[in-house]
Amino acid sequence: MACRAPRLIAAEHRDPVEPLAVVAEALLRRRRLLLLLVLSGALLPLLLTFLKPRTYTSRSTFMAQTRQAIPGSLSTLAAQIGMNPAGLDGSYTPAFFADYALSEQVLGAIADSSFGYGEASGPNRRRLVDILGIDGQSPAVRRNRGVLWLRSNTSTQVVPKTGVVAVTVRSASAALSQALNQHILAELQHFNTTARQLHAGAERRFTESRLSEAQFELRQAEQRLQEFLSQNRDFRNSPILSFQQERLAREVALRQQLYGSLAQAYEQARIEEVRDTPALAVVEEPSLPPVADSRQVGKRAFIGGFAGLVLGVLLSLWGMLVDRLRARHQPEYERLRALASEAAADLRHPFRAKRRKKV
Repeated sequence: MACRAPRLIAAEHRDPVEPLAVVAEALLRRRRLLLLLVLSGALLPLLLTFLKPRTYTSRSTFMAQTRQAIPGSLSTLAAQIGMNPAGLDGSYTPAFFADYALSEQVLGAIADSSFGYGEASGPNRRRLVDILGIDGQSPAVRRNRGVLWLRSNTSTQVVPKTGVVAVTVRSASAALSQALNQHILAELQHFNTTARQLHAGAERRFTESRLSEAQFELRQAEQRLQEFLSQNRDFRNSPILSFQQERLAREVALRQQLYGSLAQAYEQARIEEVRDTPALAVVEEPSLPPVADSRQVGKRAFIGGFAGLVLGVLLSLWGMLVDRLRARHQPEYERLRALASEAAADLRHPFRAKRRKKV
């Protein structure tokens, strides 16, 4: 016990500065490697950034106008009971348009479109895949790659408070970015107008059939009231006959009210079916970018340099650990070196390593 006490006391009173000194020594011994990794980490992103072409971003914003519900329609009934699902009245939410702008239908139509802008305006119109120089084994492959390029360079964002949808398109040409943004808005306008007309057409057909039924029921109710009045000219002196007259009159009034609502809904649906006015209110037209996008040189250099610094610190500490292990524990160092050699051999020949493990 007398021999162990000094070791415990020495361990308890170990200088806390010693680990920091070890780290500092490791970094100073390999300061050239550390400086090289920091510079490489900072310069490599910059080199890759400057090798890429400059990009231009075009931005536009719009709002989806809600269509006024047709009186007597299903949407009016849903609104009266506190429900208004998206698309029930022929309109859609801003989030729907933000997602639909990035759909296969919209981007595929743009990939198949021909563009004319700047010097290529007029008769010199080309498809997007030709402008971008996209290659492929077949037209379908080229179209799919064009859609992927559009999806990766197009973004949408919805402002929850106002319902405004922002569309941004990025490309290597300012005119092309503006043209692509305009095509996206045109596709959204076309879809919204077509969907509204289809919805109004279906509602017009339903209302038309229901209007004919209501008209037939109204005529029957009027016929019953007319027969009652022709057979009972002095019904006011009889309580029973007065009650029957009031009931028949209420039925006629109810049928008239229902017929009037359906007739109004039918005329409104006919108007909506042929209306081709834009249903998207463009708040900000697609802009022509005056300058190229920022390359964010400082941010990328800082991130790359910091990553190189972290890698340099780890390599320096690992080198210090290997040096101390080799100086103090020769057998453990040799075993670690043998394992490292085997790991390197397995990485160079992975299938050979599997066969060796099986054997």
